[in-house]
Amino acid sequence: LAKLKAFIEEKKLDVQIIVVSDHGMKKITRTIDLSGVKALQGFKNSGSGAVISFYSPDALAVKKAYAELNKVQGAFHTYLANDLPKSWQFDDVNRRGDIIVVGEPGVSISYSEVPNAYAGKSKNVGSHGWDAKHAPELNGIFIAYGTAFKKALKVPAFDNVHVYPVVIDVLQLKSETKIDGDDKVSKAIRK
Repeated sequence: LAKLKAFIEEKKLDVQIIVVSDHGMKKITRTIDLSGVKALQGFKNSGSGAVISFYSPDALAVKKAYAELNKVQGAFHTYLANDLPKSWQFDDVNRRGDIIVVGEPGVSISYSEVPNAYAGKSKNVGSHGWDAKHAPELNGIFIAYGTAFKKALKVPAFDNVHVYPVVIDVLQLKSETKIDGDDKVSKAIRK
């Protein structure tokens, strides 16, 4: 980036650069294996690590498994599909299980039918998927450079849905459809 910045300045180009990542990483400190939760037998599941989802068409089985999971001691939280925090923006019912288990930051969740990619590996392994509000190292990176942006400005962490409004603002475009982000970040960083 330093070489690119120097080149732009040397050539006196009017170029806008935005560097962004979708998330940071956090070291995995331990794994919790849920294979012993008998009420989960027969459930389909997906995911491992920070989040694992369990699926069943049987509402009574979901209720029983949820109750059993809530009795298990461990650094994780169990949610029913409709009880997820709104801030997670997990609105698509096809992308969430009937039961969702989320490890506390740094805790990886495993289940025997979903091999945990981190089991038995070095504790220096990192991952993502936890809520960045509880682990700031999970925040993504955002760097904006160019004549359209204020210089040497540091802003608080923000959701990536606000990057698109910055881009369309810099390009002087209008969104044709409703978007999740707003222009607050753009207003704060633009000259």
